[in-house]
Amino acid sequence: MKRRRFRAKGRPGNASPKPVREWVGGTIRAPFFLHDRAEPYRPSVALWLELPDGLVVGQDVIVDPGNVEAGIAATLREAMAEPMVGTPRRPDAIRVDDEATATLVRNEVGGEIPVEVTPTPELDDVFQALFQAVAESPGDIEPSYLEEGRLPVAAVAALFEAGRALFAHEPWKMAGEAPLLWMDIPSLGMEDAVVAIIGQTMDVRGVLVFASVDDLDAYFEASDQEAYKAGYLGAEVLSLIFEPAAELPRSMRREVGEHGWPVHGPDAYPVVQRRESDGVPTPLTVRDLQIATACADALAAFLDKHATLLDAAKIDHLAETHFNEHGREVRLSFMDEDIDGDDPFGFGVDEFGDLEPFPEDGPFTPRAGRNEPCPCGSGKKYKKCHLPVEEARHAEGRRATAAHALDAQLVAELAEYALREFGEAWRTYYEELSGKSDSTLLVLPLAVFSFEKEGTTVANAYLKEHGRRLTPEERRWLEAQQAAWLSVWEVEAAEPGRTLTLHDLLSGERRTVLERKGSEALAVRDAVLARVADHDGLSLVVGFHASMLAPYGAAEVVERARLALDPDGAVPVDRLRDAAAAGALLDYWEEAVQEEKLRSSRPPQLVNTDGDPLPPPLPPSPEMERLLAESKARHYATWPDVPLPALDGRTPRECARTPAGRNEVDLLLKQMENMDHRAPGEPFDFSIIRDELGLPSR
Repeated sequence: MKRRRFRAKGRPGNASPKPVREWVGGTIRAPFFLHDRAEPYRPSVALWLELPDGLVVGQDVIVDPGNVEAGIAATLREAMAEPMVGTPRRPDAIRVDDEATATLVRNEVGGEIPVEVTPTPELDDVFQALFQAVAESPGDIEPSYLEEGRLPVAAVAALFEAGRALFAHEPWKMAGEAPLLWMDIPSLGMEDAVVAIIGQTMDVRGVLVFASVDDLDAYFEASDQEAYKAGYLGAEVLSLIFEPAAELPRSMRREVGEHGWPVHGPDAYPVVQRRESDGVPTPLTVRDLQIATACADALAAFLDKHATLLDAAKIDHLAETHFNEHGREVRLSFMDEDIDGDDPFGFGVDEFGDLEPFPEDGPFTPRAGRNEPCPCGSGKKYKKCHLPVEEARHAEGRRATAAHALDAQLVAELAEYALREFGEAWRTYYEELSGKSDSTLLVLPLAVFSFEKEGTTVANAYLKEHGRRLTPEERRWLEAQQAAWLSVWEVEAAEPGRTLTLHDLLSGERRTVLERKGSEALAVRDAVLARVADHDGLSLVVGFHASMLAPYGAAEVVERARLALDPDGAVPVDRLRDAAAAGALLDYWEEAVQEEKLRSSRPPQLVNTDGDPLPPPLPPSPEMERLLAESKARHYATWPDVPLPALDGRTPRECARTPAGRNEVDLLLKQMENMDHRAPGEPFDFSIIRDELGLPSR
């Protein structure tokens, strides 16, 4: 950035004698991003202004966000040695607007110059002039849907497809004000996001996505402030706006034509943008594009099924789960008009737990007449073949749905009771857990059932006071919840849409749980942090962390937990019910999830020999699946005797001869099995290798 000379007015109204030379310093985040690194970044600018002459004597760009205060001190040192105007000199006094900067500046000048901590309004005009000059300078980066090649062509194409489908519904033409919606996208780490449809009262048409209801509130509060007119938004916002072709930059229109991306019409070009809370546009990431695409795709599918809602005067609570063609899950539900309501925790019963019914929930519909041949083709009568099994599964699904509904009701009542009876002690504990994780589906039940004061739990106190008015079913459910514990559960098998077979990696316990959504989303050897309750012959997940971990990440959590709990063998479930153990597990899990997100924040971009991004793989044909299965069989036939870098150059067979080595091979096989179950095609049966090496198959 070229150094420029700017003049500013002297310090306003102060009748006291002024020092001969006062230097005023400060920093501000630049309203733009620099693109001279692999990933764009937003720098800060440090500035030193000499009063009363209003000369800029020092200026620098700070690219390290963790080094801003040190940067302003370094800029001061350079300005005194070589000012931008005049000869080397030192000020008679220095003024900055925060104590952290003042401390570094005092260390820099060695106590010889007084440093005052007061507001520095004189810098505002100078920064504004500086950034205006930068904004007016010709840019060398043309606007692009592909963000200088950082966004894959396939991802942009998917956005256009979803945008075309959404625009066809024109949701901004809904009668009255469009409702707000909750949105969860588990695979992208989005939970309790808020979607707002815009366009009813303005020319801009599209949707806004907020990461949380708090961000939504901050946005609405900012819209009433004068600073909003200058671009201040109050919170980070991801938007999908439909622009007319005439208002789209020529370079972007050219890209649309070159790639043949479809649009609904000349006024329906989708544009995704993320703005920070101060209104500055942020370079898009692949995740931003995926969120906007998933939102548009799910909202279009939602309106396909519920088109009459467009003209409804009032919309009752309605939730929908959508899976796009790539299997990404998006959950949408209408938000109550009163977001806060009477709920002291900021959410209602409908948002807690997995209350979506099993497919069998409702009247049972036989697939054939009792005496007709069974649809499975066995030749037996339906009543002698699959009818009894399907009736039992239907009844089981209804019981599971009823138990989840009862759980949501009782947990909400217990939370209100805890706040009323245990007051600040319970609130502090709840907020402490919330500070560890924003996974509401886990934090609230954990706070209710693990909190203890003077030897009394919330549930025991509630049962003592209100037990007489509870039904036997409610009492049995509370007892089941009290017996549950938080642990790391590994998926050993999944029946999609119905059950998960889980293995507690700490206690060694195993359960087959009825879990519709989890059984569709999780793969074998995935691990979840969850509580499992046993109730009247059923096992159900009664609180789970929103993020799962692969085998290596889960193993790290388990190892840390074992070191902390110091068990001789399996960890007793009584120890896992302890509040301290639960809090530690939550800490370990959150840290592992954040590490995994950091590792995956820059996924490799696959390109061909010309440097163009590769399209997503097509589903394998039956012949391709056969060839792939044969290739896997040949590969894994020799795998036990191949030296592997993951085993420090040893073969799996060598490692399997010692207890420590067996653990290494077991974990490596779990990771391989997990990846294989998430890949296209029929998964390989790793029990063959396990049997050969003498390892447990489960």
